[in-house]
Amino acid sequence: MNTIQKALAIASLGVFSLTAQAATCTNDSFVITTMTSSVDATSVLLPPGGIQSTSCYGVIAGNDAQGGTLEPNPNLGYLNDGLLNGEGGKISPTQFISASQLQGLENPNNLVDPGWIMLGTLGGNSGELNYYDKPLDISKLLTFEMFENANGIGGTWSLTTVPNIVQILNDAGIFDRNYFDHLAFVVKAGSGPSDGGWAVYDFDFNILLAAFPGAFDLTTPYSFTGTWNMNDFGDKDISHMSVWARDPISANSVPVPGTVLLLGLGLVALGFARRK
Repeated sequence: MNTIQKALAIASLGVFSLTAQAATCTNDSFVITTMTSSVDATSVLLPPGGIQSTSCYGVIAGNDAQGGTLEPNPNLGYLNDGLLNGEGGKISPTQFISASQLQGLENPNNLVDPGWIMLGTLGGNSGELNYYDKPLDISKLLTFEMFENANGIGGTWSLTTVPNIVQILNDAGIFDRNYFDHLAFVVKAGSGPSDGGWAVYDFDFNILLAAFPGAFDLTTPYSFTGTWNMNDFGDKDISHMSVWARDPISANSVPVPGTVLLLGLGLVALGFARRK
């Protein structure tokens, strides 16, 4: 791809529909309070109160439409495949990353793919995630649950990875990537376009690595617990939500100390893409 073609491709990523913002999101709506090795239960020392999401987008009036036409298929992180990859023009695919982090997943010569993978969806304030099973059954790799407190407008969440997640992916023949660099929560609340809205809360582990040098082990899968609240939505109940992880840039472009193996989910997309 020549320089002009690349410039046009990247420029096109910025063309998305203008949506009405109902309120301003706040990073403390989703917080990581504990981070523990899934292998030996060693805890990572976090600051008091935990780590807030590093950025957020919203609150946007209306519906995110994260299901149906905006549900990714084949869920390999391609441009315009799923909500966070830009499908439907609801959110820019470079909202949480820079153009230099775009990848050539579908076409190695066309660096336009954001790399977001949907882990699953949940309808309501509590329960276990309905795990996505394309291209690999996410339920074999992790468990995600939401719990609500007594007033129903906040609570806790947990994401637990299996200790042998790397071996599972290796046995599946998809050990091409061993890290991811973003974890994002897409939340929709309210009953309709008039009083409902949606927002995205993103944890950028590149930023966290810089803030906590040496805290993460590049070869260890981690599990998390955290808190959530619905203050940004006027304490409305969650209508539905989805959880996403993003593949980072190619390994030869990752600066030391690199991107941490948190779930190992980055292996999924590149491994299956290379089988096509």
